[in-house]
Amino acid sequence: MTATIFIVDDEPFMLRLIDASLKKGGYLIRTFSDAETAISAAIENPPQLFVFDLVMPGVDGIAAIRRIKEAPALAQVPAVLLTSKGHQFSELQAKECGAALYLKKPFSPTELLNEVRRLIESA
Repeated sequence: MTATIFIVDDEPFMLRLIDASLKKGGYLIRTFSDAETAISAAIENPPQLFVFDLVMPGVDGIAAIRRIKEAPALAQVPAVLLTSKGHQFSELQAKECGAALYLKKPFSPTELLNEVRRLIESA
């Protein structure tokens, strides 16, 4: 079975970049421009992994990860947190909110794919 990944970012360019990077791994990708819609869709049909941007209008990446960790159907799904706010946000804070991985933008698409592969294989 092909793993499904939900990508959540309010920037269309980042959605396209992450989508293209992860499709190279053969994953089925669903993209969302807001966390609320992604979480609702995930409750209906859970993915094998989430990729959240930290800074988004409405529900940000931290709040989104906390919400999925509280949902029984999603609690075990790993979440990757991406941010351009690396100087204002730490890896420790990402782990505390439940993120399995924290990457600063700009990131290497190859590194993202390798880390996602590792997370899905170990889940």
